[in-house]
Order: sequence, then structure tokens, then C-alpha cells
Amino acid sequence: MKKEFLFLFLLFIYSCSSDIHVEKNLNYIKNSKDERQKLDIYYKQGLKKAPVLIFAHGGAWRSGSKDNFNEFAMSFAKEGIIVVVPNYRLSPLHKHPSQVSDLANSFKWVRDNIASYGGNPNRIFLSGHSSGGHLVSLLALDRSYLGERKNDPAAIAGVIAISSPLEISFSRSSIALDWYKENFGEDTSCWKNASPYHYINRNSPKFLLIYGGKDYEVLNLIYNDFKRRLDSLNIENSLYIAEKYDHVGTILYANKGTIRKQILSFILKD
Repeated sequence: MKKEFLFLFLLFIYSCSSDIHVEKNLNYIKNSKDERQKLDIYYKQGLKKAPVLIFAHGGAWRSGSKDNFNEFAMSFAKEGIIVVVPNYRLSPLHKHPSQVSDLANSFKWVRDNIASYGGNPNRIFLSGHSSGGHLVSLLALDRSYLGERKNDPAAIAGVIAISSPLEISFSRSSIALDWYKENFGEDTSCWKNASPYHYINRNSPKFLLIYGGKDYEVLNLIYNDFKRRLDSLNIENSLYIAEKYDHVGTILYANKGTIRKQILSFILKD
């Protein structure tokens, strides 16, 4: 009886996800042999001009992998969103701006190819957790990375920054000081150039800002300053505090419950 139940349960799970197609390890830089310059894509067949969600993993710029986000990607792909999860090169071997440059190249690949999957190349949402959220925010706000690749920043429909250091500064380094120095160098005057906060302008895309009630305390300061700056320029934004989650919990449960609802509303409400 237990075996029969298990079989039916697995059959149910498969039937719910079997309409999601997954393509793994696609090169987003032509002829690159670097395993860190590949992406995975999750999509339903038959879509037309579907919104696209690019998600960048966290890991203090020095660790992490796209391979850990299958469940996250499947959850949003089931809603008719095309989800793209790229890897990028890591510190300390590849320091800033290597990571954001890789994500800019993955963005270009999406712009050039997503229509063939049923996606809208002019409706791309960027998202990321922790250092990944920092990277996609910098990509969206410092237009030089997309400009170098002749990409239209207006294609970015919005940014979802989850528990992310949106300002890289000594005074707000918290426990991350060594990670900052490792990736951005010892000269803290250069950290400003790597801080998304300093690139906010009247043409910035809308933002969904998420952090946990049990997250690093410094994020409360960073996020509220970031929101005030967006508000001062009349940039659409929303701040959501997931009260019961810590830094890891905000991504561990991003495909469930209230965080998932916030993300879906942000992407699908227009």
C-alpha cells in the first residue's frame, strides 16, 4: 500500500512539472569553454511574449551555483514565466567587475535568443539573492555594462533584490568586510563605483526590495536608504520584510508563501 501511494505521489509531482522544459548548460558567450559562463533555462512550450526572469545566485561573489536553484526556477516557470539561471565567474580568481560583466553577457544572450522560447525580449526582470542581488542591481543601474554590449536598458522591466548589499561601504560592511576586500580590492574609495545605490537615477527601473526580519541588521539601513532614494526620484518600488526569515531563509523560501506572492505580483501585475 505504501509503495502504491509513493508511486501515485511521484506520478502526481511529475504530471505537475512535466510541461516545464529545461535546457541546461547553454553557453552565453560564444565558444567559451568556461563552465562558469553557462546558463539554464526553464520554460513552458507554446508561450508568446512571456515575461522573463533572470536569477543570479548568491555566495559572497566567491561561491554558489545555478545548479542549486532548480526548485526555485520550476516554481516560477509553472506560472508562465521563462526563468534563466546563469553561472558567473567567481572571486578571488575573477574579481570585480568580472561577475557583473558575465551577467551582462548572459543578459545579451537572453535578449538575442529568448523570443525563440516564447519570451518577450523587452520584458526582462532581473533578480538575485545576496551578492547576486547586488550584481543584478548594479547591472540595471550602471548602464555602462549593457551599453558596452549594445543592449537596451529599457528592456529591464524591473529588479528584485533579495537580502542584497546594495551599498558597498566600509561603514556598512558588517561581517562582509573581508569579502568586500577580496572582490573589490583594498582601496575602499573604489567601492563606491561598485555600489548600485550611487547609480539610481530618474530612468531607473522599478524595484522590489526583500529582506528578512532576522536578516543581517545592516540590511535594514541599506534597504531603507535605497528606498528613500528611489522615492525621491519617483521610481516605483516596494519594500517587503519577511519577518520570520534570516539571510538564508529569504531565498530558501522564495518559491513559497508570501515571498513568492510578492515576486509573482511584481512580475505579473502589469
